[in-house]
Formats: sequence, C-alpha cells, structure tokens
Amino acid sequence: MNTTWEFSGVSLVLDMDDVNTIERYENAFAAMQERFGEQEETASTAGKLRVYCEAIRFLFDTIFGAGTADALLGEGLHIGKCEEAYDSFLAFVQAQTAERTERHAQMVRKYTPNRAQRRTAEKSAKADKA
Repeated sequence: MNTTWEFSGVSLVLDMDDVNTIERYENAFAAMQERFGEQEETASTAGKLRVYCEAIRFLFDTIFGAGTADALLGEGLHIGKCEEAYDSFLAFVQAQTAERTERHAQMVRKYTPNRAQRRTAEKSAKADKA
C-alpha cells in the first residue's frame, strides 16, 4: 500500500492502516469543523473563499505539522491550488481506505465458508450421524 502522498514536489507519509494516524486524521477534521464550521457568514465571495482556503491550510498543518500548508501551497490563498491539493489528498486517503477495506473483505471471505459449503458440511454431518 502506498503511504506516501506527493503534491507540488512535497512528499508526506500518511499510513491509514495505523490507528494513531487515523485518529490524528479524524481529530484534524473535527478541529477544522469546530474552528471553521461556525464562521460568521460573510456576504462577499472573497471572504467565503478565504475561510475555505484557511480551513484547508489548517487541516494540512494539523495532520502533518506546522509549515506543511506553506510547503504544499505557498504562502498565499490561491483557491485553485487549495482545491487541487485537497482533492488530491482526499483521493490518496480514499485509495488507502479502499485498499484496506478490500484486504479485510478478502480475509473474511477466506475464512467464512459460503452458504453452499455450509449446507454441504451440514448434510455430511447429518449423514455421518445416521
């Protein structure tokens, strides 16, 4: 599983199989919601986009450490770059999560016989008792 996310020449490690990493990820989104979810509605488009970019920057700094947003996005608030980074990051996390889910499903299938196999085993057990 690929645990290195690369964006804008920066490589960052995020292993979504590690429970501590998952917790840090979840806590970062919760903190972002708490900090930016209650922002007073501004009438201007620029104000709304500023809050959106600041929220994304906050998320990266919270998950990966202070200064990460500057390394990924530069020092400005460019909506296109923020959205591109956010989209790339979420796709990276989603791919890891999907891979983990599929690995788990394969393991369950491997050790859980299907219905036909169970019925054959039950019939065989009944025949042996008779």
